[in-house]
Amino acid sequence: MNLSADNQALLNEKQINEEEILRQVQLLRSGTLFTSVEAACTPGQGITVLQDEEVELAIGVFNEAKNRLKLTKFVPASGAASRMFKHLFSKQLDSTLCQQFFSEIERFPFYPEIEESCGKPESTESWQLQVIDFLLSEDGLNFGGLPKGAIPFHSYPDGARNAFIEHLHESLGYGISQQGGEVHFTVTKALSAHSREQILNHAQNLSKEQKLHVSYSEQFENTDTVALDEQNELVHLADGRLLFRPGGHGSLIKNLAMIDTDVVFIKNIDNVVPDAQKGTTYKWKKVLAGTLLMLVERRDELLRALKEGDRTAAHEAHSFYNKYFALDEVSFGSMDELVALLDRPIRVAGMVRNQGEPGGGPYWTESMGRLSAQIVEASQIDLNNSEQREIMSTASHFNPVDIVCNIKNLDGQNYDLDRFVDHNQSFITHKSIEGREIRALEHPGLWNGGMAGWLTLFVEVPLATFAPVKTVNDLLRDEHQ
Repeated sequence: MNLSADNQALLNEKQINEEEILRQVQLLRSGTLFTSVEAACTPGQGITVLQDEEVELAIGVFNEAKNRLKLTKFVPASGAASRMFKHLFSKQLDSTLCQQFFSEIERFPFYPEIEESCGKPESTESWQLQVIDFLLSEDGLNFGGLPKGAIPFHSYPDGARNAFIEHLHESLGYGISQQGGEVHFTVTKALSAHSREQILNHAQNLSKEQKLHVSYSEQFENTDTVALDEQNELVHLADGRLLFRPGGHGSLIKNLAMIDTDVVFIKNIDNVVPDAQKGTTYKWKKVLAGTLLMLVERRDELLRALKEGDRTAAHEAHSFYNKYFALDEVSFGSMDELVALLDRPIRVAGMVRNQGEPGGGPYWTESMGRLSAQIVEASQIDLNNSEQREIMSTASHFNPVDIVCNIKNLDGQNYDLDRFVDHNQSFITHKSIEGREIRALEHPGLWNGGMAGWLTLFVEVPLATFAPVKTVNDLLRDEHQ
């Protein structure tokens, strides 16, 4: 590559080598990257539906084991709140969403601030525009410039809680042990020192009798990616420097890999409910964690025996893999193959019945040399292919990002998680910058191709565990009141 001295210095600063840039360029020039799905995961064929006694067993396993374990909740929280307020930014007051927002404005947890600044609700256009300006501008509440986690989500007698604070309270229900509990937020530099201090102080107040800790990390600069213009050339900014963009939530696999913990709960920042609704969440987090612990214990038993050359263990390992992680019967040629197949991080992911929410779902797909259960986004499936459309139409479940993970190997060391990333599942997105259309690359999603090489078990969980806030109007749903 013919890079200027300034761009070579930029690569050095970001700790990105030229080979990585070439790899990204090749992916971008290859065109749209689709994942070919073989079948939808359905109950009994990739999705485990637990019976009542199995639910109670999993809860019991978790409750008995948790005090020997360090627990961490990992919350991707770098997303901006601006998308929540898209219909208010447009100021199309006659739109359905705007009309709903103003007709029910007193139900929002930030209504007291609106009333104090703008007065009581009026039906006039001027009052509504004043409210929008107060909510979104820097001179007001600045919701348009905050991370989503900083937006007040729920009302309580002692004041409103934002999503960051709600996740701390939720962790008390399942994420604390005698070894402590941690809530790890991945954030951007835009989360001010004041906001971090507020979250930290709240955690300290909650943990006077319990060991609750808060930690943060930012996306690593060496996961930034390049973009191509319409001529398939690298995009440069006006000053001649290469354009780099954040590489999507798949970049966070590096953040996850650095956490020293026994069990990781992964959950999105916007999927959290008030205290009165948290009971179902507590229960099913324990179910998923208990199921994970049973799988990890059995995996480790088998790996120890296989590494000692136990032929009986080979038969048992074969049965274990086919029972939990295969669609059809899989046979193996050697003990080494069995070890390689089982010596992987494990995730147990909750799946809800599909109610038409946009996003990814569970599918069987060929990835990294094996047919395995994967979470695939709708945008990764070639909808111009009739066979792929037909498979997608049979999908019964949706991915709510409700995942419990084991990232330690038999020796108690963290796996090198990058080994289990399917880099062919990168995303190509179309953007506009400085008036130019560009194609940008995003790394395989954290729970998509970023975990393609993991051992994966999908478990059906109740719809009540899923309450995302994609627009501010979602806070009007019963589960957020």
